[in-house]
This record gives sequence, structure tokens and C-alpha cells, in this order.
Amino acid sequence: MDRESYLSWGSGPIGEKSCPRGRGSGCARGLAEEPFISRSRPKGGGHVATRSEMKVKKAPKNSTTERRAKAGVGRRTTLQRRLDEIFSSVEGDDGGKGKARLARPKVPRGRDIGFLKRSSLFGKLRDEDLRKILSMGKVVDFPRRSLIFKPGESCHAVLVIQSGVVQIRRPDEDGRMVPAALLGEGDVLGDVGILVGGEHRSEGLAPEGCELLVIDRVCFERILRAIPGFVMPYIESLAHRALGCAMDLDQAMANRRNLEGSLEFFDLSTLIQSLTSAEDRSGVLVFRSSGKGPAGRIQIRNGQLLSADFRGLDGEEGIYELFTEDPSQLRFSFEEMNSEEILREVGRQDLSCVPVMTLLMEASRLRDELQRMEEQGKEPLPSLRKVVEDLEWDDPGTLAVARDLWELIGYCNGLDEFCGRLPYCRAKVKIVLQAMVDRHLVM
Repeated sequence: MDRESYLSWGSGPIGEKSCPRGRGSGCARGLAEEPFISRSRPKGGGHVATRSEMKVKKAPKNSTTERRAKAGVGRRTTLQRRLDEIFSSVEGDDGGKGKARLARPKVPRGRDIGFLKRSSLFGKLRDEDLRKILSMGKVVDFPRRSLIFKPGESCHAVLVIQSGVVQIRRPDEDGRMVPAALLGEGDVLGDVGILVGGEHRSEGLAPEGCELLVIDRVCFERILRAIPGFVMPYIESLAHRALGCAMDLDQAMANRRNLEGSLEFFDLSTLIQSLTSAEDRSGVLVFRSSGKGPAGRIQIRNGQLLSADFRGLDGEEGIYELFTEDPSQLRFSFEEMNSEEILREVGRQDLSCVPVMTLLMEASRLRDELQRMEEQGKEPLPSLRKVVEDLEWDDPGTLAVARDLWELIGYCNGLDEFCGRLPYCRAKVKIVLQAMVDRHLVM
């Protein structure tokens, strides 16, 4: 609703019925055009005219009312001035003094409240209340790789993710910002700090861009007063956090969350840790190559890794292969599902007994070692032959890989052919082959 629409409120057929004075042109206009009613005391005192005896007169020409109307200082003009003040505060003409926003726009058609329904904070409210909340906020579009907030900034608004993904980063012991969590559609930020004037302790980024519903403090307080059904869920949320029972930022991805994006902008370890941080989360994390279709998937049941396959490799080897893939060529999507729907295929390795952190640390180690080899220009020869008759290998962690490779020496040409015939990730095969060359076992 704009200023002109507000001024014309009450005019027309509806105004004729709703205007208390029956002027048919709105209360403001009726006040301005009200005729004079003579209530003066007769000369000499005594009798005062009753209402039925009062004479209704039209204002004479050049009267005070006419002069004031021409001068623009009548009652209607006073109302206009007040409305100008109200709408100037809404439009930001108050110099940033933060006046209360008394007028609320109607919810435009096409603005979906679905993301509010999926929110842990607003999800239990009625659709009517959700539309009120949507009308009180402003949807802000953050472009790719933009900074939403940083540590030390005041929490001046509640932020609800309407679309996209927000990456939360925290400073480590050395002061470097490291990924801490990924938040998706319906997640809420700043709902605690806004009431006490707190500051952000982390950094929020939009790796691939996002849309946020921004609700400032004035509007958020109005929501608390206008929607009684919201007060208790909000208090419960604050109580859970005070008792340490609610998920923190590392566990803030609520149920029914669907995430997607490019691994070029997201840390793979953080993504997997976030999805396995809640015991009641189940779903499938799917990876697709750019323009080449599905490349693999990870099954998660009740907050644990159940199975994984990537590029034809199963279980742990599939995870290791995923970590050595070029992230700019992979996109991911996570679909929330019921735990009963997640079934491990027969013959797949069961990853539920493998600690997630152990798996991720080994995957990161293999990736880093492979990158160092490439930077040093180390590359096994296309064709290799044995220099010694028997394999001598003292590393129990890679003994199985070394034995299988030893059997294929002389029969395979190139790293790709070795990888195609062995159930190991590319990083392991290349590292062990290079170790054989360095130990003069093959050449």
C-alpha cells in the first residue's frame, strides 16, 4: 500500500458505508468539508438553542474555513502532514533515526510461505500468521560470494533463509576463518542477539548467492505482540539454547532440509559433518558431474554414514575418490528422507561402524599428498617392469594395495589402466606406485 492508496482509503462505495459521518468521501474529507453549526448563545443570555432548533448554515464566501482551505492548513492538511511523516519513516526519509514502521505492505502474489513452514522457529504457526510475518520483512538478494555479516557486527535483524545456502565460518586458534556449518532453506539467524543488541560471533557467506527474509527489530517485536501463538515457540527456542539442548551452528541444519550447490564454493568435509551432526537426520547426498550426469552418492541414516559409492568405487574408497575429484566439476544435492526409506544395497560396505571424523581425516590426507606429488611433478612412468623378483613392503596400511599392484606390473600401461582394474581410489594407486619407483622395486 502506498501513500496515495492510504489517503484514498474510505472513498467510493465502501467509504460511504464505513465513514461514520456518512459523507461518502472518507473521514478525512468529511472533517474538512463539515458545515458550520451555529451554537452561539443568544444576546442577553438566557435560553440556549436545542439541537432541533439549531440552524445549519453554509460557510459564507471568504469565510475562515474557505480561507484556511485555500491556504492548505485545514484538518485534512494536518492529517496529510501526519501521513507524510509516517510514510517518510517507511521510505527511509527520516535520516536513519529508526522510526516505527506503522504501515505494512500486502504480501505480493507469488511470494511463497513454504520456507517459513520448514523453519524450526516459525513452522508451527498458521498460514495466516506466516503471511503476516512475510509482509513485515523484506526479501534481500545476496549475490554469489557476498558477505552477509561478519564477527563484531550488531545483530540488527532476524534473517530467514528463503532460498540458497549460507556458509557459516568461525575463527580458529590462529584467527583464520574456517568453515563451521552450512544452513539451508528455513534456517534462522540472529533471533537471539536482536533482542539484547548482541553481536555476530561468526561470519556468514553466500557461496552461490541466496535470498534472505530480513526482519528488523521493530517488526520482530511487533510480531511478538501481534501473534500470540509465536511467543511460546520462541521462548522454548531460547530456553533450549540456554540449557544447551538445542543444536548450535554446527548442528543447525533442521529436519526436512534440502540442500544443493557446487563443491567449488563449499567445503566437502563441512558438508558431510553438517549432514551427520543430527541423530535423527536421514537422506541421500547425490553428486553429479557437470554435464555428465550422476557420479555417486552417500547414504545417511540416523546421522550416520550408511554407504557410499563414487565412480564405481564402494565404501571408504568411494569417499577417498570423491575427495580427490576436481570440486569445480561437481554439484551436490541432499534430499531428506525417512530412515525406513534408506536401505543399504546388498554387497555394499557398511560405513556405520566407521567414525566419520576418521574417514574424513584420511580422505583429506590422501588428497593433500596427491596434490603435493602433482606440484612436485612426480608421475609414474606409463609402462613399468619389475626390478626385483619378490615384493618387499613394510607399510601394513598399504600392503594390500601394493600386493594387488605387484600382480599387475607388466600387464597394465598407465595409471588409468591400473585404476580401472583395482578397487582402490586413484590417490592410493598413484601414491603406492610412486613409492615402488622411489624404492627401486619397479622402473
